[in-house]
Amino acid sequence: MKIKLPDRFQPLFKPKRIKVFFGGRGGAKTESFIRAALVLAIRDGKRFLCLREFMNSIDDSVHAAIKGIIASDGFQGFTELEKRIDGPNGSGFKYGQLARNLSSIKSKFDFDVAWVEEAETITAESIETLEPTIRKDGSELWYSFNPAREDGAVYTKYVLPYIDEINRTGFYEDDDVYVCKIGIEHNPWAPESLLRAAEKMKAENYDLWCHVWDGQPRRDLDDVIIQPKWIDAAIDAHKTLGWQGVGVKSLGFDPADAGSDAKAIAIRHGSLITEAKSWTTGDITSAIPRAFDA
Repeated sequence: MKIKLPDRFQPLFKPKRIKVFFGGRGGAKTESFIRAALVLAIRDGKRFLCLREFMNSIDDSVHAAIKGIIASDGFQGFTELEKRIDGPNGSGFKYGQLARNLSSIKSKFDFDVAWVEEAETITAESIETLEPTIRKDGSELWYSFNPAREDGAVYTKYVLPYIDEINRTGFYEDDDVYVCKIGIEHNPWAPESLLRAAEKMKAENYDLWCHVWDGQPRRDLDDVIIQPKWIDAAIDAHKTLGWQGVGVKSLGFDPADAGSDAKAIAIRHGSLITEAKSWTTGDITSAIPRAFDA
C-alpha cells in the first residue's frame, strides 16, 4: 500500500533512540507520525505508548486520529477498542498522560516507542522519568510539537543546542538523536487555504508568522512584557553608546525553590550588568556560599 508521507519524515523508519520533529502549523506532524507508526506496527510488531503531558480523557489523546487514518488509508489488521488499538504481530497503541500520573509511567517499560504529542508542554521532570523508563532493547522516544517558548524542556534539551545546524540544514543527527524542523513548505499535500493563510500572516504580521508557521518559539509578541529583541539590543549597548558603569556595585541572587531549579546571580555596576550566571547543580546550601563568594 502507498501512504502520504512527506520526505522529511523518512528518518522515522531509521533506528534512533531519540527522534524530535518540531515546527509550525501545516507540516502534517501528527498525521505523518501516525502513518509511520502504523507501518512499523504492521511490519515489525511495534507497540506504541502515546503520551501527552495533560490528558483528561481518551478524547484528548491521538486515539481518534489513529482510528481515522486507519479508515482513510485502508490499514488492515487493527482492532479498535474503546481505550486502545490492537494490531497485527502483537503491535498496538495505548495512551497515557505525564503531568498528573508520572509515577505510573515507570511501570510502562514494555513498549517499543513512546510518542509524546504536543511535547512543547512536557516538563523536565517528565523527560527525566520517561526516558529511562522506556528501556526495551531498541526502544525509541518520539517527540512532536510546535514550539511555545524557548525555555520549553524538549526545546531546551534537543533543539536549542543544535539550532544553528538545524537552521542551516533543516536537521541535526548524531548516534542517538535525530532532530528535524518541519513546516508547511515541506508538506506537498498542504491545503491551498492554509498556504494562503500563511502567506497573508507573513505579509501582515511577520513576528507572529515566525511563531505560528515557521515554528520559532514565541517571541516579540504583544503579550510578552519584556520583548526579547529589547534584551538583544541591550547586550553590549554601553560599548555602542560609549559609557561605563558608575556608582554602587551590587549583586542579585535567586536561590531557587528546589534543588533542580535554576539558581542565578547578577552583578550590577550602576545601570550596567557586568556579569550574570545561572546553574542547576547543587542545592541552596551550596548556592549561598557561591553567591557570597561572588
